[in-house]
Amino acid sequence: MWDLRPPVASAVETAVLFGGRGMHLSSGDIAALEHANTVLLSPFAFENATAWRRASCLAVQACVGGDASSHVLPLAGEPQIAARADVERALWAIVPPPQWIVHALTVRRRALSLTVADWEELFDTSAVRVSSFYNDVARPQRLLAPISMMSDVGHGLLPGVISVYFENELSARRHVERRKQLMRVLYPAFRGGMDAFISLRRNLVALSALTEHVGIGVITFAPRGVVALENDHFRTLMSTDPEHERVRAEVKRAAQRAINLCTLGDCASPPRASTEVRTCAACYRIGATLIFDRAAPEPRAVVALVERRGDHPPSLQELGSQFSLTRREIETALLVAHGLPTREIATKLGISVNTARRHVDKILLKLDVANRTAAAAKVFGK
Repeated sequence: MWDLRPPVASAVETAVLFGGRGMHLSSGDIAALEHANTVLLSPFAFENATAWRRASCLAVQACVGGDASSHVLPLAGEPQIAARADVERALWAIVPPPQWIVHALTVRRRALSLTVADWEELFDTSAVRVSSFYNDVARPQRLLAPISMMSDVGHGLLPGVISVYFENELSARRHVERRKQLMRVLYPAFRGGMDAFISLRRNLVALSALTEHVGIGVITFAPRGVVALENDHFRTLMSTDPEHERVRAEVKRAAQRAINLCTLGDCASPPRASTEVRTCAACYRIGATLIFDRAAPEPRAVVALVERRGDHPPSLQELGSQFSLTRREIETALLVAHGLPTREIATKLGISVNTARRHVDKILLKLDVANRTAAAAKVFGK
């Protein structure tokens, strides 16, 4: 959708600088560096954070020539990611990390000002070799001699880390300096992509939390148009509207219009698109705008705000508890309130017409009303 040009020096330019220090790069090396550079810098070009992190593992591993790799972000809700599923499972053996790992990644790393390091620089290897993790996990899984890129990700204790592992520790040691040099070439992209991802994530979480209290739905789209985040209020709005799919489609169209406006213009100010959509339950006002980052000219994400205008119906939980309705009766009541006949209700719920009719009779009884029109008024809180 957008041309995500790296906002730092290209891998080729950086590699030339390192060439005078003994690095001999083939055309394949340079191509791998360029690819990894682009992947690391492009967290919003992927469907989600997991896809970006897994692609980063593979790209860095291809540059360094390792046998396995992992990407760890010490953020709530972000699991450990590895290029292979078996490596991911193995690394759960160090969740939470033991003290010797915490000490190496914090105290020792900062004391030595390390951004790229092999395991002998980070750890007391003689002590690690007798640990249960090394003997029960690292050796059997062949996750040996890790080389890591590390970057602080905020106020937390642990850094973000991409590590590459090797099956043969002796062979890995012979080429360790060259591999660290290659990682240093990639480090600016690693740091830039990580900073952009974390900055946007924090801003969106803060926006979502703020808008919860003023009754506004928030939907965030990644650059490819995939929904990245929905706040609780938007999900609640959609749960009470049988035409929620149409509302969601209009939100996505508004987001796409904002993107198109950016494509057509110079984006001197964030493009905005707005619209309204009416359903049988309510009218929604929708606004979408682009989120930019000062480090890059391209938009990082699209944020859409959804406000419901008019009466707010009770939530599903309130409806059920107020009138002692079962889950199926709540579903039926919403369809009754929107004017659906009994046969169509049966089709939508996958039940027989007779069963749907019994649900409707029970709903009228529990709501203490004589007809469907009165039932609709109670369902919508009128």
